[in-house]
Amino acid sequence: MTNPKGTKEESRAVTWFRENGWPFARRLVKAGARDEGDISLGDGYPVTIESKAVKALDLAGWMKELEAEVANGGNEWGFVIVKKRGTQDAGEYYCVLPLKYVNMLLHQLYVRRVIRRRR
Repeated sequence: MTNPKGTKEESRAVTWFRENGWPFARRLVKAGARDEGDISLGDGYPVTIESKAVKALDLAGWMKELEAEVANGGNEWGFVIVKKRGTQDAGEYYCVLPLKYVNMLLHQLYVRRVIRRRR
């Protein structure tokens, strides 16, 4: 069953991504037990994005769901977007991800920085 509030927030996040450098961002079609997340940045970007518009936090549940969806999508990493109460600006929403994904991203950024300095 579709959650109208969730659909609205997913659409708001997609619009924000498109306006901020990800022109091919789109909402994903639900795939039942093989769900691959809620938002894609476009083909070729190995990231799973799950979106939440809820009153109560469930970090452990969200991380379990995220891990399953990352695997289902065959992606490298992912994160959960959580609507910030009191705002409709998706750029102000929260982003939650496991430390292992933060570490992976930091390593990728660090390697790029080292390569640029050596040129």
